Amino acid sequence: MVFHWGGLSSFTGYIHSVTVKYTLFTPGGLPIRGTATVNLEEISKEEQGQNPTSGALSAQRVHTVLSGDTLASIAWHEYGDPTMWREIAAANQVDNPMRLRAGSSLLVPAAEDLHG
Repeated sequence: MVFHWGGLSSFTGYIHSVTVKYTLFTPGGLPIRGTATVNLEEISKEEQGQNPTSGALSAQRVHTVLSGDTLASIAWHEYGDPTMWREIAAANQVDNPMRLRAGSSLLVPAAEDLHG
C-alpha cells in the first residue's frame, strides 16, 4: 500500500499495528469518540541508481582531459589519492593510461560508489 503524507512525500509500507483508546460512549455503551494510534512500517526497496545508464548511486563527474593530464593526476585532483587512477581507467575502458587525448572527456565515478 502506498501512503501519502501531506502531498509532499509518500512511501510504500503496511500498517504494523493499530490501537484505539475510547474516550466517550453513548448511554447505551456505544463508543463515539476515541484516539487511534497507527504504526506504519515502510517496506524498504533497493536504492535506485541516480544515473539510469550506469546505475551509479551518485552523479558522476566528467573531466575534460587537458594537455599534461595523467590518470594519476586526475585521481589526485578528484579523490586526493593518485593510486585510484585504475578506477577512472576502468570506468572509461582506458586500455593505455599513458595515451590520454587532450580534449577528451572522462567519467569520474563518485568516491562513495567505488568498491575496494
